[in-house]
Amino acid sequence: MDRLLSLIENTFKVDFKIGCDTPLISTGLIDSLHFAQFLLVLEKEYGKVINTRDVGTDNFDTPRQIEKYLQKI
Repeated sequence: MDRLLSLIENTFKVDFKIGCDTPLISTGLIDSLHFAQFLLVLEKEYGKVINTRDVGTDNFDTPRQIEKYLQKI
């Protein structure tokens, strides 16, 4: 989880600590334009292909959800 949290903080230049359950999409911390960039970063970092149909607040709103999704694909 630390790897993912650091990746989010570095990618989005967040000046505060992101927690496992910090809402990213629903709070607007990551907007749709930047989220597409973030998906590319995740794919490169984790070596996985993310199906854009799976992307939404049910799988990608918090780092915990993202980590769970990445583990199952």
